[in-house]
Amino acid sequence: MKTRILWFTGLGFLISALTVFAATAVIHNIANGTSPKPAEPQAVQLGVSIPQLSQTTPGSVPSSTLDAAASKIIADKSELRSVLAQIQAAKRAGQRPGSDLYRRLQDMVPASPRRGGHLDQGGEACASAAVIPSVPYSDFGTTTGYQDNLPECDGSGNAPDVVYSFTPSVSGDYHISLCGSSYDTKLFVYEGTCTGTPIACNDDGVACGDVSSDLPRVTLNGGTTYYIIVDGWDGSFGDYAFLLEEVAPPPTGDVCADPIVIPSLPFSVENAWTCGFNNDYSGSTCLGSADSGPDVVYTFTLTTASSVEIILNAHPSTTPPMEQYVWPGVLLSDHCPPDWNCLASASNMTADLLYLPCQALQAGTYYVVVDNANMFQACYSYDLTIRNCGPCTVTSHPGDVAEVTEPFPVPGTFSVNDPNGGCNNASPYLPRYQTVTSGETVYGRTFFYTDSITGSLKADTDWYRLLVTTPSTVTCTYAGESLLRIAIIQPPCPGVIVLNGVPSTPCNAGTISSCMEPGEYYIRISRGGPQTGPDAQTFAYRASFSLTPCQLPLGRCCYSGTCATNTHPECVALTGTWFAGLTCDTPCPVIPPNDNCQNAGTPASLPATFTGNNINATNDCPLYEGDPQVWHVFTTTEAQDIQVDYCGTQNFHSFNPYLYQGCPCGSRVMLDLVDWGLCSPTAMTGIWRNLPAGTWYISVTLYNPNSIGDYTIHVNSIPSGPPANDECTAATPITLVPNGQVTVTGSTINATVSCSNICNEGGFDYTSSGGDVFYSLTLTECRRIAMALGIGDMHIAVYQGVAQCCTGPALLCNDDDAHFLPLPAWDVPAQHPGESRSYVAASLNPGVYLIRVAKYASQSGAYTLTVYDNGPCCLPPAANDVAVLRVNNTVDVRWSTDAASATRGTYRIYSNTNDMPVGDPSWTIVADNIVPVVGQHHPYYSAPFAADERRFYYVTGICNEAFTGTSTTSKP
Repeated sequence: MKTRILWFTGLGFLISALTVFAATAVIHNIANGTSPKPAEPQAVQLGVSIPQLSQTTPGSVPSSTLDAAASKIIADKSELRSVLAQIQAAKRAGQRPGSDLYRRLQDMVPASPRRGGHLDQGGEACASAAVIPSVPYSDFGTTTGYQDNLPECDGSGNAPDVVYSFTPSVSGDYHISLCGSSYDTKLFVYEGTCTGTPIACNDDGVACGDVSSDLPRVTLNGGTTYYIIVDGWDGSFGDYAFLLEEVAPPPTGDVCADPIVIPSLPFSVENAWTCGFNNDYSGSTCLGSADSGPDVVYTFTLTTASSVEIILNAHPSTTPPMEQYVWPGVLLSDHCPPDWNCLASASNMTADLLYLPCQALQAGTYYVVVDNANMFQACYSYDLTIRNCGPCTVTSHPGDVAEVTEPFPVPGTFSVNDPNGGCNNASPYLPRYQTVTSGETVYGRTFFYTDSITGSLKADTDWYRLLVTTPSTVTCTYAGESLLRIAIIQPPCPGVIVLNGVPSTPCNAGTISSCMEPGEYYIRISRGGPQTGPDAQTFAYRASFSLTPCQLPLGRCCYSGTCATNTHPECVALTGTWFAGLTCDTPCPVIPPNDNCQNAGTPASLPATFTGNNINATNDCPLYEGDPQVWHVFTTTEAQDIQVDYCGTQNFHSFNPYLYQGCPCGSRVMLDLVDWGLCSPTAMTGIWRNLPAGTWYISVTLYNPNSIGDYTIHVNSIPSGPPANDECTAATPITLVPNGQVTVTGSTINATVSCSNICNEGGFDYTSSGGDVFYSLTLTECRRIAMALGIGDMHIAVYQGVAQCCTGPALLCNDDDAHFLPLPAWDVPAQHPGESRSYVAASLNPGVYLIRVAKYASQSGAYTLTVYDNGPCCLPPAANDVAVLRVNNTVDVRWSTDAASATRGTYRIYSNTNDMPVGDPSWTIVADNIVPVVGQHHPYYSAPFAADERRFYYVTGICNEAFTGTSTTSKP
C-alpha cells in the first residue's frame, strides 16, 4: 500500500484520504540462499514494474567436455577457413561461389553450442572483448544469453551482442564475415573505442547467400585497436561463424581515387565484371536501392563541350544456379564520390538495357559508376558504351519497304489492335506481324501514346516476322531519329527473348545478329528512352534484315543414359537435354526424373506430400520461368482453398507463387496470400482461394543457391471460413497451468479484423490491421503471467474484461519482443520469443482477460501462443486509513494494518519538500524495514516539525516472499 500525504504549514493536523495503490516486489533466490532484497516501487494495478537485472556468470564446463569440444572446434575452424577461402577465390576470379560451399557453411555451425565450450567466443563487452592475436582468424560462438551492450549500427532494434578486438600490426584491407551463421546477424566495427559512429556496418551480406552479415573490405590502420561487434537484427540471436582475414588491395576502378581512365570517346567494353569490386558507395547516391552492390568507377575528360550518351547492358548468370534477373544501375556525375546530385542515372529490376540519353556536357572531368542492387545476383558481367550523340534525320531510301499503315490515334483500341503489334495484341485480338524477307529494308515510325482504355503511357512496338528454313545468321541493322530498342523473339506468344540488341540512338546505328535454328522468329522494334513532345510525335527509323548460312554450335546432349555431341535440333530429336559449349568429355549430370513437366508423375489427390531434389534441373518452361525447375502434379475435384508449403525443407528460401493448369506451362494462377508463419522463415507457404477443380502443376524453381537440393512440399485443402475464435465473444478459453506453461496453436488465415492496436514502444508505433483471433484467460487470484507469441512478425494485445475487448484501450500491448517495457522484476529471459515476435509480462489481478492474436500490419498465418504462470503475485502489507498528525513540534504518520497482510512484508516511508512523481531521485527514504503492527492508527513514524516547513510523504509496502519453482535469474 502506498499513500501520498501533503503536510501544510500552519495546520494542526491533516488526515489524507487520497490513496494510490502500489507495491514493491523482492527477489528471494532459494538456490543461492540469498536474503530478500527490496526492489523499487511498482504500480501493481497497472501491471507495470521497474526491471531489475542481475549480473550472472556463465556456468562452467567439465574439463573432459571442454577437451572434446576444443578438438571438435579445432577441426571445424580448419574446415571453415578452407570453405571461406574457396568462396573468396571464386569471387576474386569473377565467378559465383558454388551453392555447395554455402551449404557446407550452414552444416558447420554447431546445433546448440554452450557458453564456455568454445576456444574463444566473443566477449560480453568492449572491456572484455576476445582478443584476435593474428589473421587469418576464425571462430564459432553464440550471442544467446548475452546482454545488449551496444546500439545496433543502423537502429534496427535491440539484440544481444558480443565483441572481438583486433590491433593490426600494419595498415591494410580486411574481410570480416559472419557467413554461415544460424540467425539474422548484424556486424559492425568501431575504431579505438566503442562509442560514436562505427566505421563499417552490414546487415545482410551479398556474399553470404542468406541473412548473414559480411564486410568484404574494411581498411584498418596499423597500431590502432578495432572492436568488431557481432550483433543481431531486431532482437535476433543465436550461433555464429566468425572470420577475419586480410585481402588484397582493390582493383583499379574500385574507388573514386583510382578510377578506370577512359582515354577518349567513343569507348566500349564487353563482358566486364563487377565481381571482385567492393560496395564503396551505398545508400547515398542517386541510384537509391540500386547502389547496394559492388560498384565500378570510370572517368573521362572532355576538352570541349560535347553531347554524350551511355548504354549499359547487364548479363544475367549463364551458369547454375541461373537467374533471369539482375538489378543493374548506372550513373553519370561531375564529381566523385557520387551523391544524390547526379547528371543522369538509370536502374531496372530486369535484364533490360539501361540508357542515359544525350547529355549536353561542358568541358571537364566526369565519372560513370556501374552499380547494382543485391536482391538477385551479387555481381554480374556487363557491356558498357560511352559515346557522342546528337540529333539526326532519317529519310526513306529508294527500294525501302514501308511499314504497314498504323492509323494513329485509334481511340480505345490501338493497344490491342495494332496492325503490326505482334504479341502485344491482347486477346481476343490475334497477334499481327509484318512479314519481311532477307535483303529488305523497312522504313517505319515509332512513338509514345496515351492509351484511351487504361490511361497509361505506352510505346508503339513494331513486330517483323522472318522465316528461317536452314540454319542461318539472322542480322538486323537499325538506326532512327530516337532511341530504338530491338530484340529477336521466339514464338509462341508472349515469346522468349533470344537476344537483346544494344539500343541505337540518334546518329548511331545498331546491329543484332545470331545464328538461329530453322523456324519462325520475330524481330521487335520499339522506341525507348524518355518521352518528349506530344503523344502524336513520331520518330522515323530504317531497319535492314538479312539471312546468311551458318553452322549451328555443338553441345553435349544427354539422353537415355547416353551422351552425344551434336546440335540442339539433333538433341531435341533424341528427346535429350542439350548443354551449349560442352562435350561428352564432361560427364552428363544426373537429371531429376521430374525435370520436364510431362514427367511430373501421376496426379496426386489431396492431401499430398511431394519430395525430390532439383539439382541439375533444366528449364522446359521458358515462356514463364526464367530459371530451371522440376515439377509435381495434383488434382482437385471441386473448388476449394489450397495451401502449398515447403515446411521441413532446409534453407529453401524460394517459393513459386504460381500453379499451372496444363503442361508445359499452361495458364497459371497466382496465389492469393502468403501464410506468414506456418514454417517461416525457412520456407514460404502460399494460399490459393477457391482454386477450381482440375489438374494443377507445381514448379519447384531453382532461383538461387538457397533453393538447390532436397525439398518437401505439402499440399492441403484448408477451411475457407474464418477461425472459430474469430471474434471476442467466441474467444477460446485457456486453462492456466499453475507454475507451468500452456501452448496453443492456430492461424489467422481468413480471420476478420475485429480491432486494431497501436503500440508505442521504444519510440516506434506498431499497428496491426490484419485479421485477428481471440483467447480468454480467467484468474481467481493475482498471478504473474507472461505471454509469448510466435511465429513470424506477431502482435499481441490483452484486454481486462470482456466488455473492454476491441472497445477500450488494451491493458498490455506488444509488437516486437525487444520493445516491451517496463519488464517486471520477476521477468524470465527464457520465456521471451525474441526477434519480431511478441511478448508481454505483468502481475494480473483476478478477473477475465481477452488476448488478441494478430500479425504485424496486414499479414496473416500460423502462430503459437504460450502462456506462462510464474506463481502468485507479490502482495505487500496493506496500509489503511493513513493519517498525518501534528502535535506541537512533532509530526506523526500513522496507519492501520490488518492481520491478513501483516506477515507479507515491511513498510518504507519516503519524504520530499516537493510533490514529485514516484521514483524521482529527490524523494528521500526517511524510514525503512518497518515491521507491521496489527491494529488501528498505529504510530509508525515521528519527526520534528518546523513551522515554515512544507513536506510530502508516501508509504510503500515492500513484499517479502519466496519463489517456488520459478527461476529468478535475470538476463545478464
